[in-house]
This record gives sequence, C-alpha cells and structure tokens, in this order.
Amino acid sequence: MALIYAVNYFIVKDLFIQIPPLGVIALRSILSTLVFVLIWLFYIREPVRDRRDYLRLFVCALFGASLNQIFFFWGLSFTTPVHASVLMTTSPVFVFVVAWLSGAEQITWLRAGGLLLAFGAALYLALGGSEVHLGGDTQTGDLMILLNAAFYGVYLVAVRPLLLKYNTFTIVMWISLFGAVFNIGAGTYDLVTQDWSLVSNSGWISLVYIVVFVTVMTYLLSSVALKTLPSSVVGIYIYLQPVLVLASTVIAMHERVEGWKLVCTLLVMLGVFVVSYRKKNTSG
Repeated sequence: MALIYAVNYFIVKDLFIQIPPLGVIALRSILSTLVFVLIWLFYIREPVRDRRDYLRLFVCALFGASLNQIFFFWGLSFTTPVHASVLMTTSPVFVFVVAWLSGAEQITWLRAGGLLLAFGAALYLALGGSEVHLGGDTQTGDLMILLNAAFYGVYLVAVRPLLLKYNTFTIVMWISLFGAVFNIGAGTYDLVTQDWSLVSNSGWISLVYIVVFVTVMTYLLSSVALKTLPSSVVGIYIYLQPVLVLASTVIAMHERVEGWKLVCTLLVMLGVFVVSYRKKNTSG
C-alpha cells in the first residue's frame, strides 16, 4: 500500500493536467465499484446480516471512499506532491486519537514514542532536510490534504469491526457502492464537459494505475491488513511512503544516498517496528 501511494503522488499530479480532479474521482469510482460488484455477485454473495451494519458501512464509505478521496485529489491540484506527502504523515496521529477516543485501542508510552519517532523521521525525510513553507499559495490545497488525512484516520478505525465480521469483498463492495453515490455526483459535470480526445496515452495509463492499484488493490490490501492488525498499526505504515520514494529514486536514477537520509529511513523503520511489535504481543 505504501509503495502504491508513494508513486501515486506524481501520477495524479500529471493526470490533473488532462482531466479535472473531480472527473478523475468519479471515473475512478465508477470503474472500481463495477469491479467490486462483479466479484461480489459471481464469487461472494454474502449478505449483510445485521441492518445496523449498513449505517457503519455508510460512515466508512463517507470517510474512506468519498470525502477522503475528494479532498486528496482536489487538494493535490492546489498544492505540491512534497506538501501532500508531508501533511499525510499526520494520518497515523488521527488514527491514534480516533481509536483512543472511541475506546477501540489503548495508547501506551512505548507506542506513542514509536509514533513520534516515525513521524519526526518521516517528516524530516519528506522535507528533504530543509524547511518547506506550508500555506501561502498552497494553503487551500494543504488544508484539504490535512482533512483527507483526518478522514482516512476515521475510516481505518470505523471499518475494522466490519472486517472482523464479514468477507473482505463484501465490505469493499458496499463501501465502494455507497461512496460512488457521492463521488459520481461530485464529478458528473467534469465527466460530461471533458474532451476525452485530448487525453493522451500516458493519461489513460495513469488512470488505469489509479483504478487498479490505488483503488482496487489498496482497498483489498488495507482490508486484509486490518483483519489481523489494529488500525493504528496499519495507519503508521504511511510513514514508509517517503522512504519508498527515496528508494525508488535511488534505483531508477542511480542517485547517491546521503547519510542523513539513511538515518531517517532507519528511524522510520524502527518507529514502525515498535508500534507493530507492541500491538502484536499485548492485549492492549
């Protein structure tokens, strides 16, 4: 998931030059929902056994398949990939807070320390060891990305009880279906007014990547992860994104890794390990 999202920052930014953000969201939602519905109809066909679960599914769709996507894609069109990656490091903080307030998880000093360690190292790595000035011309986009991180934190906590109760495809199908109602409504104008003949081959390839990997694969991967790991552990892995961006740059461009970048990478991995290890070996 972290690797897929790390690449996504740059792919989405380039795609917005050809297709408006809300149009991308609507088209992405239509195609991915169609995939999930077909898989559920032909292979799963598991009913929702408790009507009260529909309300939780609706909440998960609102925060995890609609509002978070709208604010991320729309916000990224007003800010830079660097700003977005920096602000997304706040997502695990929201996960911890929501999980703690809802009573879903216990917050220990060790886990809090691991969170702060990974957060600080990831932030410094994302900033490139220098100061990035948030706000200004990108203030609107920065705020949208921050709200997206908060919404995703709510989703990770809200969806876990459902994933422990139902098949993964049942959950993602209903979440995608409910989310599609909002996303298609928000992006209908852009879909109707878009001149599709102007979309290049690379644009279509980027759109396929967003639908297949950023949507279908990440929903399935996160759902599988949440079946065996607490929401806070899944959330903290977002700190690997700047690490993976660094690794991809080194491999693709044969750039030399500076010492401070290697230290930050190791600290991020250490922080993730501390949080994951504690949750796997304690009942809290």
